Amino acid sequence: MLKKIFFIFLAGLSFAVVSFAQELPQSGVVGHPKVSSVKISGLNSISEKEFLYLLDINTGRELDPEKLRHGIKRAFQKGIFEGIEVERSEGPDGSITIRVKEKPVVRSIKVKSRILSGYLKDRITSLKTGDRLTLLKVRNAADEMLHNLNQKGYPKASVEHKIIPLKKDRVDIIFEIAEGDPLFVDKIDITGTDDIAGSNLKISEGDILDITRIQQFQRYVMQYFRKRGHIGAKVNHFFEKGVLHISIDQGKKVRTEFKGNLALQTGILSKELTFFEINEFSDEIIDETTKRLLTLYHKYGYPSVEIAPVTTSDEDAVLLTFYIYEGEKHVIDSVTFDGSSMPEKKMLEITALGIGDNYNPDYLESDPVIIKDFYRSLGYPDAEVSVPSVEIGENNRVALKYKIKEGIQLKFGEILIKGNEHISDEELFISVKIRKNDPYNEIDLADTRRKITELYNKKGFLEARVAVGISVKDSHADVVFNINEGTETLFGKSIITGNYDTRQIVIERELVRKEGSNFDYNVTAKEKQKLYRLGLFNDVETELGEKYGKFRDVIYKVKEANSGFVEFGAGYGEYERQRGFFEIGYKNFNGMNRQGSFRTELSSLEQRFIFSFLEPWVAGVELPWKTLYLRENRKEKSIDSGGIKYRIKRNVVSTGIEKKLDHGFKADLYYDFSLVETSDVMKDIILSKEDTGSLVISGVRPGLMFDTRDNPFDPKSGVLAGVSMKLVSGFLLSETDFTKFTGYINKYQGLTKHVTLAGSIKGGTAKGFRDTKELPLVERFFLGGRTTVRGYDQDSLGPKGVDGTPTGGNAYLSGSFEVRTDIKKGLGVVVFTDCGNVWRKSENMTIADLKYTTGLGLRYNTPVGPFRLDYGHKLNREGRENISEIHFSLGHAF
Repeated sequence: MLKKIFFIFLAGLSFAVVSFAQELPQSGVVGHPKVSSVKISGLNSISEKEFLYLLDINTGRELDPEKLRHGIKRAFQKGIFEGIEVERSEGPDGSITIRVKEKPVVRSIKVKSRILSGYLKDRITSLKTGDRLTLLKVRNAADEMLHNLNQKGYPKASVEHKIIPLKKDRVDIIFEIAEGDPLFVDKIDITGTDDIAGSNLKISEGDILDITRIQQFQRYVMQYFRKRGHIGAKVNHFFEKGVLHISIDQGKKVRTEFKGNLALQTGILSKELTFFEINEFSDEIIDETTKRLLTLYHKYGYPSVEIAPVTTSDEDAVLLTFYIYEGEKHVIDSVTFDGSSMPEKKMLEITALGIGDNYNPDYLESDPVIIKDFYRSLGYPDAEVSVPSVEIGENNRVALKYKIKEGIQLKFGEILIKGNEHISDEELFISVKIRKNDPYNEIDLADTRRKITELYNKKGFLEARVAVGISVKDSHADVVFNINEGTETLFGKSIITGNYDTRQIVIERELVRKEGSNFDYNVTAKEKQKLYRLGLFNDVETELGEKYGKFRDVIYKVKEANSGFVEFGAGYGEYERQRGFFEIGYKNFNGMNRQGSFRTELSSLEQRFIFSFLEPWVAGVELPWKTLYLRENRKEKSIDSGGIKYRIKRNVVSTGIEKKLDHGFKADLYYDFSLVETSDVMKDIILSKEDTGSLVISGVRPGLMFDTRDNPFDPKSGVLAGVSMKLVSGFLLSETDFTKFTGYINKYQGLTKHVTLAGSIKGGTAKGFRDTKELPLVERFFLGGRTTVRGYDQDSLGPKGVDGTPTGGNAYLSGSFEVRTDIKKGLGVVVFTDCGNVWRKSENMTIADLKYTTGLGLRYNTPVGPFRLDYGHKLNREGRENISEIHFSLGHAF
């Protein structure tokens, strides 16, 4: 079967590429026939539209044989075809018949073995279900199984395969294993030491010779002796006439000691010993270690240190003693630069040896090189810098003196560009940052040359070369950028491979380039990033196809990820107590990147069931359309008494669109329909008839968000801000009427690597109209708790009823400021200040009513954000209020 397939492939390729040239007129002939119709047979894996796109065939357009030859080659790069046969009908009608033979797709792989079927199948790496069948892949899979059988003690095993054709170019592959007689271990002979064999050697006399178990034993022995300070341990084995010979060489036990070290502790010095890591002990390694120790002492300011390694050994052990004479510590007292016209402060900034630093003689050679490069960057190409003289004074204070010959400062003179035809001087000079009379330096020259080359590459001149000519006159250097533009390259067609489940259109709509536009590597890099962000692929690679004329195709090789997911978790909150969630979803329905999920959230106070669906593109436009159904049963409890304040049953349907805008902005527009049933409401919470019984709330909700955070889970910089409005009206079938505005802005600023400042301001206001005087209970604002004002209980701020129960309000304002400090290993400390309050009406808002808290928090980083524990202390406590509250949750407060 495979021979037949291979023959068909060669025959098809030869026919398509070679004999087709005899079928059609040559490309130099004027007036190629126009294509009136195309008939395709044998095509199953891709659409006719994509296939004709690859072949570059369009009805109504002339058929160019040269383009068709390139098209056939392009189609074969797809990797799914064995043969393509193109035939033009005789006569003037211009119809074309294309017969396609696809490589079969492997539907299933079965391994038939008496004892090792699962083991062998799990270790096949060269052939997977879903792959296109090739003779090479089958042979490699068979070789892998033979190797694994040999490792398991079956050296006479053989592997045969059967390929069973199915419908629609699918095949099943069956590997039949003949194990043959195994090798048995009649006797085990261990030399060297057999103390550690015991249960660690998983082979006994009478067992089959299993090389994998012997290799496991070898790794164990090596690790065993390494942990005990042995170097050079080896384990060898061979099998002969039924006897398994294992020789164990435990190497030599190496012990080290340091004598004379007073300034540096033994633990610090031991980190420089590398022979345990590389498992080698020799005179060369000892010399290298000694150099590392000397370098370490120099770093700490001991230039006179002397170290003598001495080894004492017997047959099994080695004692390595480092005798150390540390000398006195030296500190740099002064650094002078004789002959320099530069400010001394600037010179000290670029050298490694500065005033007050430990004197390290290892920098005496490198600092002059740094100074010389500095002078060159300022236009002194002939500057000379000597190794500094060293004078040691009282108390081992060191004076360094550099002698510098600056030479003449060279500046840029005239700057010219030659050889440019397709890009104007004006556009090129935007990339030229050097200007006449700027200090001459070669770094700026190289950077300008690179930028000019990049500009040409963006314009499609991939072969452009820029040579720099320099002519020095007196103190100025005239520069000429000589450009060899090369030939222009344009984007050709896109060849997409590896998308077995994902439709072609999903990938094509992420590609920003256009066929015939200037080739630009930056464009393909951007496309690669966009494909990754889809979340459908584990890997995306781009390659350049063959160039034909000015055009070059781009090959996109994708490796699809698993589209289904299951997530679950459990936890504990100070308000909800026990809580958990379970979610299952799929993100590539019908191969179109459509995403759907079901999620349930359960706690002692709440049960939520959520169905969601996302359509990422609408009417050919990237306009994500989201639809959500929520069913919720929730009860709110009083923190003081523990009693129930009210119960809510809610069914919500929400649907809307989102649109990413430029510069971090995103806009959305949603329609929400809610059926709410409120019961068991405390009397002093009831402000209107809508607070009890059933209520329909229907409205639209536009919003705008701005996000420049560097990390959504743990931001160190950036801004997150947003505004939204909710309009609820009887004109939209609602039983209540109101408008609701909310807004927020969060700012994050890293001060150092481990310290971040974070600030947040949030606010909202709402107002009823027509017959609605008070907002329904479920729409009011509440404040207080773990994400707002942390010195107060959950939802405890703002207006209260007769018995002190919070009623919520129509306006709120809150602010928070945090200093977030990372300590180490994911642990952090936060100091925070919060303020805020809720008002019955927006016209009652006043800054004097704000409640203030401050506190301290602990953070521990997890993959989904930090776990946090916060202690909040009230700064303007009233009456019998608790002086503080403790909160814990997952994620930052903002």
